[in-house]
Amino acid sequence: MHFQLALALKDSDRTLRSIEELNIVVSLNTNASTAYYRLALESMAAGNPDRAEEYMNRFRVTSTDVTPQENTLEALEQTVYTRIEIPDSVFQPDAEGIPVSFSPNEVMGSSDQNRPTFPELSIGDSSPPRLVANHSARGVIPLNARPKNIQISVQFPGESIGFKGHVTSRSADMDNDGLMDTMLFSTNTFGLLRQQSTNVFELIRTRTGITSSGATDAVWVDYDHDGDVDLFVGEPDGRLVLWQNNGNRTFSDESELADIPVLKTPVAQLTVTDYDGDEAIDVVVSESAGATWLLRNDGLGIFEKQTLDWPAGNRHAVEDFDNDLKRDILIANGNVIHGSLTGGNGFQLNVPTGGIKGLRTIDFDNDGWLDLLVVVAKEQTWSLQLFRNRGAEEWLNVTETAGLAGVRMGGPGFSVEDFDSDGDTDLLVNNAAGDLTLLSNQGG
Repeated sequence: MHFQLALALKDSDRTLRSIEELNIVVSLNTNASTAYYRLALESMAAGNPDRAEEYMNRFRVTSTDVTPQENTLEALEQTVYTRIEIPDSVFQPDAEGIPVSFSPNEVMGSSDQNRPTFPELSIGDSSPPRLVANHSARGVIPLNARPKNIQISVQFPGESIGFKGHVTSRSADMDNDGLMDTMLFSTNTFGLLRQQSTNVFELIRTRTGITSSGATDAVWVDYDHDGDVDLFVGEPDGRLVLWQNNGNRTFSDESELADIPVLKTPVAQLTVTDYDGDEAIDVVVSESAGATWLLRNDGLGIFEKQTLDWPAGNRHAVEDFDNDLKRDILIANGNVIHGSLTGGNGFQLNVPTGGIKGLRTIDFDNDGWLDLLVVVAKEQTWSLQLFRNRGAEEWLNVTETAGLAGVRMGGPGFSVEDFDSDGDTDLLVNNAAGDLTLLSNQGG
């Protein structure tokens, strides 16, 4: 009751009253880690950083070392705490696995009348994913991504964004109106498409307060845990900018206040994750020159650069690859992928051809172990390599048996989803001819 009241008071901007209710919660249950975390945030908002740090320390203690507590009805009413038990060992996947192959199906081909072409295609992170085509005659065109019936289905009023080169899109509900909005960027332009109503977008450029004129990578993240998504933008000149969402469709540069470090080279990739498991969202940063490091969030929205014992490389994937409930990292350098498992040994994967331009996780065979899709570029030709995770730090290249050896793409954009709703994961790519191809999973 008191915890829910505190949240309601916070939403109505009554910070001090919210703090009072949260203090009642921790007086009733000294292990109420969630309440300590909220107290830290509220104290920071109230201008009391020392008190905020004290509460954050209490949060760290209670969330990692839970002692028995009398489960009175009044105490249990205030907060719910679930402790994750780390297993001593995990089950290994079946050595042979389920036979899986991807069957190509052209979604939009030369027989389609008045079809758009896709010389550059980016596929956003929404669900269902949103496609953004960079078409020379029509500018940037958002598309409704449903294979077998893909067509231009949105209105895009206003100015042309005028992108050049590869366009990247990332989707999130930036204004909490229940509609997914889209961030679009290339190295020379940055823009936001706000979804006004279903499939009707408005380009908002100067009204957001964002001055970034381009990006090498950018991600949505609620770094301050205030309920709306903020932006990390890696600008082409090497600056990493944190744009805080003001809650009114405008953003403020909080890079200096949040201690965002100065980079030596431009960002190649950004990934948001709670890497250290302290319930504060961190950012893994890969620079174009090959340094990969952790931007650790202290829980109050202040960041610290941590150079961990990671190999060099400018592409990465962060997930739990060995099913021990801890984050691991894969880092690509040239045509080699180095694996670093938390609490385990390292390993190495060799990609047979070209340079690695992207890593993407996928459980293509539904065995509960995350596998790896590798985007490879060689002489402006884009292709995919697929590695199956067999557990115990063993990976098998199954590109040929999975039917992906002959896939050629017109750019790095592709989407991973169960498009045909049959329970396995399919791929949607832009092929070398400029059309969309659905690679339907057969057997996963």
